[in-house]
Amino acid sequence: MRQKETIFVIPTHRLRDVAETIEKYDDNFWANGHATKIIVFDDSSLGNHEKYYPLLEQTKTVNEVFYVGPHEKEQFITFLNERLRDLRFAAALRYRKLESLVKNLFRPSYGGNRNFTLMYTLGHLMVSSDDDMRPDALIETSRESLSGDEICRGKLIKPQAYNAWGN
Repeated sequence: MRQKETIFVIPTHRLRDVAETIEKYDDNFWANGHATKIIVFDDSSLGNHEKYYPLLEQTKTVNEVFYVGPHEKEQFITFLNERLRDLRFAAALRYRKLESLVKNLFRPSYGGNRNFTLMYTLGHLMVSSDDDMRPDALIETSRESLSGDEICRGKLIKPQAYNAWGN
């Protein structure tokens, strides 16, 4: 049996921030011996897409980066609607209801963008990160054991304290 591919996705509506996020994760993947496909799902307006997409194109990475933006999303919705039409439903009204359902499922929104990530990664393993996340961690070296129902433990550290450590 073939092992499922792991895909790293970044849903966003702030395309201007994504290039740095991709660089940080790509560096982290490379430093830790991982090779994974990265897909950006952009919910930006066409104006923001045109303004910030060139920054994304200039981003240098080791891993492959794919982009699903307004144009690609429109093509996908058109494809789905054509497939629904091809099913030759008895009533045109039923088709219109399905078309509006598809449009609603994939409308620009937090949920709509997440639905695109699910459709594009169907059959694969997916890891998702917000566009403002970074792959940084602070490791505690105390010998305190975890409880039986714990798998890890976190601690909130304010940015000022984190920067005071020289990071």
